[in-house]
Amino acid sequence: MQRLGYTRYVAQGGDWGAVVTEAMGRQAPRGLAGIHVNYPATVPPEVEAALAVGGPAPAELSEQERAVFDALESSAKKGGRAYFGMMTARPQALGYGQADSPPASPRGCSCTEASHGGPTAPTPGSPRRKMRCWMTSRCTG
Repeated sequence: MQRLGYTRYVAQGGDWGAVVTEAMGRQAPRGLAGIHVNYPATVPPEVEAALAVGGPAPAELSEQERAVFDALESSAKKGGRAYFGMMTARPQALGYGQADSPPASPRGCSCTEASHGGPTAPTPGSPRRKMRCWMTSRCTG
């Protein structure tokens, strides 16, 4: 950041950027005033290990934790790890597809029109919303 002329700055990250931002916070480079993450993914190591191999839930989980474990396990069985696999192998592939292809854009478009466009914004899933996301490349930003 110093090469860009910033002596003091903050870092923000979501999705995989949250991992990078958290690492920046741990390293605490000079000038970093603070961090903000909006996709904090914390899973205890024993839960992560069980999910990775499709093993049973750890016995010490509370009822609420067990419900979350079951939901994560169900998602994984339905292909929920595909996004993780793609983002760890070729993260830009998704972004290029969303920015360059109308059919690919709606699938990954996660911008929330209510927060960006106000009360007259297109409804989620509408052709107008999909086109707006594609035309502005807001799905990848």
